[in-house]
Amino acid sequence: MMNQRLAIGLTMAALGALILVDAPRCPHPAVAKEAPSDLEALLRAHPLRDLEGNGVRLDDLKGSVVLLNFWASWCAPCRQELPVFQRWSRQFAGRGLRVAAISIDRDEARAKRFVRDAGLTLPIYLDGPEGLATQLDLPSLPCTYLLGPGGEVARVTPGGTPENLAQLRRAMEQLLPATRTSGLQNGGSPHAASRDGAQEGFRP
Repeated sequence: MMNQRLAIGLTMAALGALILVDAPRCPHPAVAKEAPSDLEALLRAHPLRDLEGNGVRLDDLKGSVVLLNFWASWCAPCRQELPVFQRWSRQFAGRGLRVAAISIDRDEARAKRFVRDAGLTLPIYLDGPEGLATQLDLPSLPCTYLLGPGGEVARVTPGGTPENLAQLRRAMEQLLPATRTSGLQNGGSPHAASRDGAQEGFRP
């Protein structure tokens, strides 16, 4: 009986180890700044296509703080995040923020339909599952790369929770120039423009 219990215990431990090894992970934001320079070179060089088929490279956005969000129309947390990034794109555009939302949908028509139905107007790019998603070996979806003005990877954040979005927003605001009163949009105040936004991020 003891041997049988031991055998069962070892089997369960082995299965647990396999699950931990295979579980998708996104690099922890605290260590994302250690991202290798070849990753930054890959991000800058990879060509993307917008919804009209026009080409762009992330290197073209150098000089701005860039939020690079990977999403798919079938990913529920992604669908919840995109309106948040759209608001940030409008709110912080005057401070130099650029948002690039990259769809990894295999079915481009489905991605375009979602963008249209959701009323999204932030910059959307189509890259498919074999593009940057494969080259970066994305560990989870959604996943957002925060790039500094020099194109450096400042942070990598798994999405889907207000806490993660709050941390991402704080890191983003630290990279952006100070708020200019004349640049505030929609009649906002400096306090409103810089508040954390963890809960407001998911408002309709």
